[in-house]
Amino acid sequence: MTRITEAGLVEATGLEAVAFDGVPDSLAALGSGAGSAGDVLVSYSPRGGGEALFALLALAASREGFEGTAVAIAPEWNAAARRVLGLVSPRAYTLRALVAPQLEPTAGVVEAGNGEDALPVTPARVVGALARAGDRDLFRRALAGLEGLAAKHGGAVRGVEDRVELVLLARRVAALEARSAGVQLQMILPERATVDLTIDGLATALDRLEGSLRKRLNDRKVRGSDDGLRAALLPILERAGELRGAIPWPLAQGDSEAIDLVGAGSEEGLVAAAARGRLDVEALCGIVTAAMDPRLRLPLLSAGSELPLPL
Repeated sequence: MTRITEAGLVEATGLEAVAFDGVPDSLAALGSGAGSAGDVLVSYSPRGGGEALFALLALAASREGFEGTAVAIAPEWNAAARRVLGLVSPRAYTLRALVAPQLEPTAGVVEAGNGEDALPVTPARVVGALARAGDRDLFRRALAGLEGLAAKHGGAVRGVEDRVELVLLARRVAALEARSAGVQLQMILPERATVDLTIDGLATALDRLEGSLRKRLNDRKVRGSDDGLRAALLPILERAGELRGAIPWPLAQGDSEAIDLVGAGSEEGLVAAAARGRLDVEALCGIVTAAMDPRLRLPLLSAGSELPLPL
């Protein structure tokens, strides 16, 4: 809060840090002070504008009768955060959003992309990245193996540019990658390992993968966790949302998923659905921000169905 005051970002006197049980320190730093037009609330998150905004909305909602100015500050506001900002229009108080790269400890440093914003494609399309006919045949056979595992264990496979990912219990557990040197199987959970696939070794590699996955699937702690709950709720979410052509875990966002289902609703067009055992501010931020992602439409549009889907 001292650095925010010194930078002249907020016109407020006595700006001090405040604690609020609904917002963990890992999500945002909160503050309050007095401005010329009333009380001022401040939220700063180094993680991004979306996190700063949700923390601020939660803090303002906890202040009954708040009618002052609320300011959300972050080093950057990505496209998803700006889309969420466009949906927020509180009537009781004034909302401001500020970008402040000077508050970021690593200001000036640009991080390389991690591929988590890759465009989804149908799994069968990924094989086109392979030049050799033998590699394409191997990839198709390995893909059939992943699809079998998804069908057996209530999971999903999704294509993402140069790879096909297997998702079980709301977690990315394996990936089949099309590389210039051939086909590679990445085992992600419960333990990481990499296997260069061959025709002769394919069955052994898939057996090893399934054996590893069974350990996690049969673990009572995992089944009783939030991940297990989300997997069990998939058919209930589909019925509750009256979804057609529902696709589970459609977004590639790293090892953990934010959206559990996307489908065509009866009236609303595109519908994104998510479940959590405990829905706190941080989880809500992740869900709503991900629901604004335009990539959610692509799996439905490329699925080959002719479902009515207003864009």
